[in-house]
Amino acid sequence: MQLEEDVQKDKKMVKELFKSVGFSVTPQTPLQAFLDVVNSDGRARTLPEVHKRIIHEDLVQKAVRKEEDIAKHGDKKRQKKIHSFFSLLRKNDVTETTKWEDVKPKILERSAFTAIETEEQRIDLFAQYKKDLGSASTGNNTPNGKNKRPFTDVDDDDDEEEDEEGAIPSDSSKSARHL
Repeated sequence: MQLEEDVQKDKKMVKELFKSVGFSVTPQTPLQAFLDVVNSDGRARTLPEVHKRIIHEDLVQKAVRKEEDIAKHGDKKRQKKIHSFFSLLRKNDVTETTKWEDVKPKILERSAFTAIETEEQRIDLFAQYKKDLGSASTGNNTPNGKNKRPFTDVDDDDDEEEDEEGAIPSDSSKSARHL
């Protein structure tokens, strides 16, 4: 128990040092770079080497978890933007034969359009949407045997999440049927 308490106390000191010198630990921070900064401070230089190694490993692991969380949330946001863009295309009656030049002027002021960062990404998503439309209209099935429905109705300015297909509405005025 005493070792843990000592390491936590030393870790607090190291974090304060890093804050004062503007150093941050990333998943790629090598031990030697960490030690160079720690050993540049008179107080931290006297910390036991084992504590320094434990603190380094702990801070690197924390940075890894933080990056993973950022990536996870970023993927969700990206998927939501793509879904909104596809919904915008559907609302503008885009078909397999629609040309980008014809639909772009109709949608370029919409938030779902501007949420996609580059023109290249918009064009790629437009092509993907048309491709998915083509495979859905030819009756291709998904692996679970259901017909493919590539896009559902979403208001591109609405931030609320949609229910999954087939979900029972949570409207309390409707009573559930008992079998």
